Amino acid sequence: MFKNYLNIQFSMHRAIEASDLVKLCFQAAYGAEHILSDKDMAYKWLCSEFNDVELSDILYEEISDDIVRVNLGGWKAKGYNIDDLFNIFVSSVSVNTNKDEMFYEYLEDVKKFLLFSGYDDLYDSFIEYLNEYLKSGVRPVHHSENYRTYNKPSYRIVKKELLIKFLNSK
Repeated sequence: MFKNYLNIQFSMHRAIEASDLVKLCFQAAYGAEHILSDKDMAYKWLCSEFNDVELSDILYEEISDDIVRVNLGGWKAKGYNIDDLFNIFVSSVSVNTNKDEMFYEYLEDVKKFLLFSGYDDLYDSFIEYLNEYLKSGVRPVHHSENYRTYNKPSYRIVKKELLIKFLNSK
């Protein structure tokens, strides 16, 4: 259940706001194909980010049963080749017909999680943010400023099975 991944996020990251939760749901349902509309630019962006990222002990974090966020600092710390990560990233894009349904299910899971886990203030702001967000249609969003400040996110969204296959080959 998505609740497990929400527990992971709240235990790993500080300053989670409503937009960060919508972003999590979006990534878990849709992956990151919106970034791959221009592969050359996506590769350059990845290399630039990779060169500047600080090393990390965390290689990846699961955000759904099928999707993980690969931490660029963890990838760099392991000495893995950035081209391998880009290939996994590109290969992770797939046609999944029930992405919209998954996205809305994840949003409902977030509501329940916040409500029953004592995050009353965040629940209220999530509902308010979500209502405004949905008026403009489903689309990718950025992490909140607080999330970026405290967590310094630097990752790529990939299919867990492809990452595990790569790691098992090492």
